[in-house]
Amino acid sequence: MDGHGAGELTLLCKVLKIPIYLAAIPWLLRFALGERHRPPAALWVLGAGSAFLLGGAMLDLAGLAGLVSYFWRGWVGELVLANTGLAMVFLAACWLLACHGRLCRLLRREAETDDLTGLANRRAFFAALGAALANAGAKEREIGVALLDVDDLKGINDALGHQAGDGALVVTARALRRSVRETDLAARIGGDEFAVLFCDAGPEPEAFRERLARNLTAEGGGPAGRLRLSLGFARFPEDGGDADALLRAADARMYADKRAAEEAEREAQNG
Repeated sequence: MDGHGAGELTLLCKVLKIPIYLAAIPWLLRFALGERHRPPAALWVLGAGSAFLLGGAMLDLAGLAGLVSYFWRGWVGELVLANTGLAMVFLAACWLLACHGRLCRLLRREAETDDLTGLANRRAFFAALGAALANAGAKEREIGVALLDVDDLKGINDALGHQAGDGALVVTARALRRSVRETDLAARIGGDEFAVLFCDAGPEPEAFRERLARNLTAEGGGPAGRLRLSLGFARFPEDGGDADALLRAADARMYADKRAAEEAEREAQNG
């Protein structure tokens, strides 16, 4: 390729930079303005970088057209303005993407957290249970599931008010969080119903019941010290091969525990 052809190719490449910048920079600005928690400084960096970048590109073109000297084209336009602008735009883009990532993680945590208790919510629990079952089935491992129900929450609401009922749920959540390991998942999956996903077979039901009772006592025992939980436990694969079967087994044992406690209370009152 002769010198004239090389010059035309260079000019074409320079010219093509302008529409690329004009397409990319407004998109970045629109993305930045659409962010909920964008840092204002990032917008200033992006705006200044865009101006430097476009100014450097224009000086470069003017130099190729013979309108300005090599000093303005090469040193000021290409070396200083274009490189500084490109670095600033890249920095601002990385900054905005990092903020966007933090916002996405925050929104995900909010979407998977129960507002009242701070535990995982129903969506998060069932997603984790499905993933744990798939992993346990592939590796032939055990996992445990516990369902818990706050006994007579309606009675607490009727006698002491709904604020006391909410307090009972919060106390239960605190006791439950203290009763499981960091690798286990405690969740509130319904109005007065809680669940725990154990990363392995989990503790023996009676040992877990005793630990939970101690932690309930340590938390004050709930409204008027009358809080009690019914508990049902199930393990994969012996109690079921899927989520529905496991939860049915745990639910049946939880209600059996509730009926046994009610019968014991009636006998104590009659005796």
